[in-house]
Amino acid sequence: MGELSGKLALVTGGAKNIGRAIAGELAARGADLVINYFHSSEAAKQAKAELERAGTSVTLVRGSVAQQAHVDEMFDTIQERHGHLDILINNAAAGALVPADQLTDEYLDRAWNTNLKGSIWCARRAAPLMAARGGGAIVNVSSLGARLVLSNYLASAPAKAAVEALTRYLAVEYAPLGVRVNSASASMLVSEVADAFPDSEALLDVITEATPMGRLGTPKEFADVVAFLVSEQSRWITGQVVVVDGGLSLGAALCSPPRRESAPEVRKPAVEVTERDDSADEIAIVGMGMVSAGANSPEEYWAMRLAGAELFTDVPPDRWAMSRFCSPDESAEDKSYQGRGVFVTGFQTPAPDQELTTSWLRHSLAQALGDVTRRDGDRCSLTVGYTADGSQHLEEACVLASVLDTVDPSRDDIAAALRQRLARGAHEPSRFLPSRVGAAVLTGLLPDDTDVCMVDTACSSSLYAMDIAMRGLLLGRHDVAVCGGALALGPRNSILFSKLNGLSHRGDIRSFDQAADGVIFADGAGLVTLKTLRRAKADGDPVLAVIRAVGGSSDGRGTAIYAPNQRGQELAIERAGGPIDDVDWIIAHGTGTPAGDLTEHRALRGRYGGARPVYLTSNKSIIGHTGWAAGVLSVIEAVLGIAHETIPPQYRFDAAPREVDDGHLTVPLAPVAWPRGDRARTVAVSGFGFGGTNAHALVTEYHPNRTVVAREPVAPGRIAIVGWATHLPGDVSHADVTKWLLGGGPAPANSFGGNYPAPPFRVVPLPPPTVRRLDRSQLMALSGAAKI
Repeated sequence: MGELSGKLALVTGGAKNIGRAIAGELAARGADLVINYFHSSEAAKQAKAELERAGTSVTLVRGSVAQQAHVDEMFDTIQERHGHLDILINNAAAGALVPADQLTDEYLDRAWNTNLKGSIWCARRAAPLMAARGGGAIVNVSSLGARLVLSNYLASAPAKAAVEALTRYLAVEYAPLGVRVNSASASMLVSEVADAFPDSEALLDVITEATPMGRLGTPKEFADVVAFLVSEQSRWITGQVVVVDGGLSLGAALCSPPRRESAPEVRKPAVEVTERDDSADEIAIVGMGMVSAGANSPEEYWAMRLAGAELFTDVPPDRWAMSRFCSPDESAEDKSYQGRGVFVTGFQTPAPDQELTTSWLRHSLAQALGDVTRRDGDRCSLTVGYTADGSQHLEEACVLASVLDTVDPSRDDIAAALRQRLARGAHEPSRFLPSRVGAAVLTGLLPDDTDVCMVDTACSSSLYAMDIAMRGLLLGRHDVAVCGGALALGPRNSILFSKLNGLSHRGDIRSFDQAADGVIFADGAGLVTLKTLRRAKADGDPVLAVIRAVGGSSDGRGTAIYAPNQRGQELAIERAGGPIDDVDWIIAHGTGTPAGDLTEHRALRGRYGGARPVYLTSNKSIIGHTGWAAGVLSVIEAVLGIAHETIPPQYRFDAAPREVDDGHLTVPLAPVAWPRGDRARTVAVSGFGFGGTNAHALVTEYHPNRTVVAREPVAPGRIAIVGWATHLPGDVSHADVTKWLLGGGPAPANSFGGNYPAPPFRVVPLPPPTVRRLDRSQLMALSGAAKI
């Protein structure tokens, strides 16, 4: 019987490294264990098996202490299964080992959420369970970096220092319950964590030399101190920080003369260190599929991308009658001055009446799942950048349903003619809404309980979809995530952009070229399948690439909704992070609008325009602007370039505008060899949405020997409603709306009438002719937003 026999101990982050050593020591002294883990599922299972073979009762509980909901669920499980708790070791930690100049808010938030907030949430739930047994002990694990300045440790040190302060406050708060709270603060120990520091060998030599004991401590020695602090031997100790550093913090190395040559050589103990594995914190692309003009697969696309193709054409007759929607007179109402686009033609589908994007997405999904291993019980997600705005199927269905309601039911001839004229609308209109499209896409290809999310941030949608899918994997909500986007051209959006004078008069796209005069939209769809890298490796899936990060931003209020904001784009690029020198190739948004391309070039140059050349391309010059699918198709191109060790040339490029300072951003005119080397090759991908919703992704070659910064998802905070507004016919006041909503006032009128009143210029800063041509629903939304 050990000194902790009959005690139940919870060790957060107890599956690996220091946490595993602490759990083992508590077990050796007789405690039963609850081991918390989040990413390290295999390590947790191994720890449980080893401890149970030694006679210890072990319960595994999965959850992130950085999320209060996970903490509550964990303690609910403990209360249900055990009814009490005697010992809590707050060991779970997160942080980034980065230089100070690479410190970001994301790194800081991750450390604070896990190290500090997680310790508070766990202590609050543990104290009542301990009080029910007459008291208990809490030990918060800290680090010497909280007191001494440690290289590359700024992202974590403030949170660790806060944990030590927290210990003192909790000690006073919980003393009446019989609960003692202390901290154990370690110096550098012989462990995988120590090896993860940049220049770790040199760092460990410096620390060893400065330590009076002449060596590093071991996890077992630290675990002994933690076990002492929860034992009866320390029953009169609370609110203290016990430093376990071999005397390093005494500073003797600063004041002592150098050691003599004859001093005995001090060697670090030979300790076997296992290979570091951060794969649970990385996201792997394990499958991809696509449809674009001229290509029905990634392989076909790559061949076309290198060889070039002429895909900009007039509207195919089976899509819509160009004469009804196009006019060379730029002032003609409800007409576009440009009738050309880039269209998917000849696509065969087993369901002829299926909506276009549904067909293309199902085709892409089947490809993206082709080589992917799925297990029974896998939790799946499908996240798709998509919009119903401009859907030819939905618009025809709405028109047909509305007109048929007004036709004499006896006039079958009129109804038949309408159904023939509007054949794509021969279904209930709701069938073509995003949620129904998402459900139709996955039927028979993914489980029925797949989580579906349809995302609309305009042309950045598929990159935002990728970010959402990645978070689902990192938070442990999903095991397999499929994400991407789709767009099928319809006449209405072409008319809208024509009235904004954004379409190319020439009828093609010349990204970053001095002859660029606007954008041309295109059909397209693409999906990629994602897993955590650890899961992908365990399944034997092909790891096509790794997504290092997706950064996002919003332009905020600007000069106009269609005017790009350089600072907004720079924010997204900065938030993607990553070492600048890793990026060799940028697949830019590059829509071919002169103002847009110039702004984007300046934003990219500010981040990547260093002393070495970085190649800059945009695929829109060959496949057009695929809108909601544009980002994912560029990601697929990045993966193909990595696989084929080639950066493709820029199509339709002669010379940059005079205003452009290339800043070492080079537009390639021929394929560039991009061979695999010791460094993981990285591609930056941009997707910027109409109105300033920006996204920037980093796609990296899977390189088993490279070092990565482990990351943990930032826990979502609680959302508060701080304002609301309405915009209703009759200029109804806020007070009247409130009365109506509460059932105490008359209902507003149901229409603004035939002519919608134009908002004042301060609300919609656009030229009056443009405002008169805008959809009233957009003007209504802006008017409502202006009242908040």
